[in-house]
Amino acid sequence: MTASLRLLTGLDVRFGHAFTGYRQSKGGKVFADFDNGETAAVGLLVGADGLNSLVRQQLLPEARIEALPMDAIVCRSWVDAATGPWLTPELTNHLGMAYGPRRRNLMFGHMLFPPDAGRSYVFWGLLTPTGELPDDLNSAVREWHPGAQQLIADGDPTQLSRLRLRTSVPVEPWPTTNVTLLGDAIHAMSPFQGSGANTAIRDAALLATEWESGLDGIARYEKAMLDYGFEAVRRSATGTANVLAQRPV
Repeated sequence: MTASLRLLTGLDVRFGHAFTGYRQSKGGKVFADFDNGETAAVGLLVGADGLNSLVRQQLLPEARIEALPMDAIVCRSWVDAATGPWLTPELTNHLGMAYGPRRRNLMFGHMLFPPDAGRSYVFWGLLTPTGELPDDLNSAVREWHPGAQQLIADGDPTQLSRLRLRTSVPVEPWPTTNVTLLGDAIHAMSPFQGSGANTAIRDAALLATEWESGLDGIARYEKAMLDYGFEAVRRSATGTANVLAQRPV
């Protein structure tokens, strides 16, 4: 069983439905509409649909997402029997950062799974000030340590993405209803504190505890989530500034 399937255990998950919007009834139901014409009637709608959340855009149209002054190329290099000598303890023991010339920095972390739970990999991101991502990755790191060069050379091109890093702007509390938000849908942040997924899981655990108390429980969840969620956003934004300020030794 893969790690992603474990997270789905006990849930009735239906794929192939693109959410388009929701409607709330006076009877306490929420109707979620999908592009295939189907509608789901639920007691609580949770927008856990990421940075570009359609639920947030309808619930909080005033909420803003801002670009950070940094771009990234992110990728995975798979770990298997053919893995070369670049897989050193420095790459596998922790989330790390290497500071290179011209403010090109490399963030990396090892995701190790048991054989029956998924394919292990090193996740990495090449980070630059906005507008300075290189077209040719290999030539961009030719001055770097051979291990870092090999890590990037072994990146799976099907897993590679170019990103403009963005962050949520704090919002004021809103009137609690049976529509709420979770994770990046409300407090997206830069990756430099390693807090994004952890904070989303904290949201889910707290909401699972509170939602059966009705609107009072959802209100408690939202108050706590906004406090710790946007504190994580602020710490992560500080981390971005610190990364941009670093120079190689």
